[in-house]
Order: sequence, then C-alpha cells, then structure tokens
Amino acid sequence: MYPVMQGYDSYFMDTDLQIGGADQVFNMQAGRTLQKVLRKKESFVLCTEYLMGTDGRKMSKSWGNAIWLTDEPFEMYRKIMAINDDLIKNYYILGTSIPLEEIPSDTEINNNPLKIKKNLANVIVSELHSPEDAKKAAEEFEKVVQNKELPENISEKEVSSDTLIDEDFLVELGFATSKSDAKRLFEQDGVKLDSAKIRSGEGLVSESGKRLVFQVGKKTLKLKVN
Repeated sequence: MYPVMQGYDSYFMDTDLQIGGADQVFNMQAGRTLQKVLRKKESFVLCTEYLMGTDGRKMSKSWGNAIWLTDEPFEMYRKIMAINDDLIKNYYILGTSIPLEEIPSDTEINNNPLKIKKNLANVIVSELHSPEDAKKAAEEFEKVVQNKELPENISEKEVSSDTLIDEDFLVELGFATSKSDAKRLFEQDGVKLDSAKIRSGEGLVSESGKRLVFQVGKKTLKLKVN
C-alpha cells in the first residue's frame, strides 16, 4: 500500500521527474506506472546515492547512527570520527564540496584512515558551522575522546544523597529516551559514576557537598550531592 500511496503523490503532482535515493526506486516506479495508466503520460526517475549512517546502515533515529544538520560542532565532529573506514570516501563525495580530483584515494585512506577522517570531520564541520567551530571541536575531541579527559563545560545537577541511579533517573535526565533504552544502557555497561560501572538501582554512596562525575555513553554530567 505504501508504494501505491507514494506513487499517487507523483500522479497528483503530475511530475515529469522524480528524484530520490536508491532505496526509493520501487516507490518511484509506482508513480511512473500511475502516470502512464491514469494520465497516459511518460515520467522519469532519477536515483541518487545517499549518505549512510555511521555504522554503514541507512541513517535512522531509532538506530542512533544519524548525523543531523542541527548537531552542535563537537557532536557532529565526534560522529564523523565514528564512521566506518569504508564510508570515508562516500562522506567526502556526498558530504563535502571538495572537488572529486582532490578527494583522498583508497590507498591514502587505507594508509592513514585516522588522519584522513580528521580532515573529513574538519571540512564538514567547517562547511556546516565555521572553521573556528571545527578547530574547537577537533581540540575537544582530542582531549575528551582520545586522551580520555573530561570536557571543559560539564553541566551540573543537584541530587539528594538517597538518589537511586536507575532507569527512571536516566530518562529524567534525558540520557535515555525510554526505560527500555535506559535498561539497555545499563546492560551494556554504559553507565558510570566516577569512572566506575554501576548497575540499575545503586545509590550515590557519597557525603553531602561532594561532586560526582556521571557518564552515560558519550554524555557527561556532574552530580552535586546535597
């Protein structure tokens, strides 16, 4: 039913040409068929490549592998650095304005993927934000991700000494989209308190006034115990 309804869009708009990703060929062909049957008119389809997600699958919010145009510079830089090496050239071609003849060769990418990927991240963040933002993002990435240091600007939240670190707490902070998502983070050892992995339901075990570093995946927050 979905291809038929999408195809009807083409018929309703009386399109001459439909442009879409390679995954939309079947749906767009439905539009061609409806144009030919109902309007006795030939129409055409132009398929394009599209950027894959950071893990090589189609970008999806539910899979957490998408890079959004609205991402902050550091987050965008970090995500680009996380793409699979075999996606580097695809990102250069589809995600930057660099001329094809200046894009690194497969040999150059294979010889030094980290260096090439850093340049890619710098180009994309520079084009979508600014060169200054790209420079700051690169410095922050080296500090936080490569050297395992804490970010410079960490938000702080006051909590009571009897606070339990559980699924509800992660959802409340916005560190998980749902309780099931939070449960998955705990099961994957993605929740840490002062660098120590913790399980759901554990308490803060800290005296009043102390600040604890709370990490969930790539997100970090300081907890001030009251």
